[in-house]
Amino acid sequence: MKKRLFGIGGAALLVILVIVGIVIYQSLDDQTEASASAELEAFRAAAGAARDPEPGLPLQGVYTYSVKGNEAISRGVTVKRDFPATATMVVLHDGDGYSTDIKYSEQHLEMVRYVLEDEGTFLTFAKTTVSAGPITSVRDRTWTPRLLRFPAAGASQKSWGGTYKAGALDLQVKASEKPSESVTVGDATVQANVYEFVQDVTGEYSGDRTEVFWVDPKTSLVVRYTIESRLRGPVNIDFFADQTLDSLTPQT
Repeated sequence: MKKRLFGIGGAALLVILVIVGIVIYQSLDDQTEASASAELEAFRAAAGAARDPEPGLPLQGVYTYSVKGNEAISRGVTVKRDFPATATMVVLHDGDGYSTDIKYSEQHLEMVRYVLEDEGTFLTFAKTTVSAGPITSVRDRTWTPRLLRFPAAGASQKSWGGTYKAGALDLQVKASEKPSESVTVGDATVQANVYEFVQDVTGEYSGDRTEVFWVDPKTSLVVRYTIESRLRGPVNIDFFADQTLDSLTPQT
């Protein structure tokens, strides 16, 4: 009788484990849209005094983007999922520049820090956090040397790049300014400067990514952004997005 009860108990436990496994697997592709109201509350708690306006410095506050895109994450299993239709971006000023904290969802965050110099806006630090169920990847990347992201107004330089190190990554970067294009942002039409960055990546991860930024020269805001990224490493991540700013005026 004891053996029979143990057999029944073991079978029940196996069924429970299978059900739990199915539930976890089915939840891996869940993405939770970031809450603009929650980000606004966090911004108000974190924001210091806004800096005086200067070239290259966007206004502090909470912005939203309309997004089309998806990602695939692999470590043992492959998770493919679409991004929510809306992403949030928090802009915070600091001593010599500003940071942007973009949430494509609660499961995918991209934080970037910039400093402002006479030559333009330089990328100095980035942090990516991606999670899918029990899979979590957090990568901090300090850029050496700093990467010129957006040249100052009137710059004659139309292409640049070279060899960079970003955390545990080695990058060959080819950057160029393209002809300006108009972008619709809410009820406004912006004549945006366009910058393309093509990167070959080796090191902890290997692969390639191409990023294009449409920047409003009046507000220094990225009004449109696209990325195509394929990276292989401890976690394989494919990342594709096309996002457009909803308004030039942030919530504060």
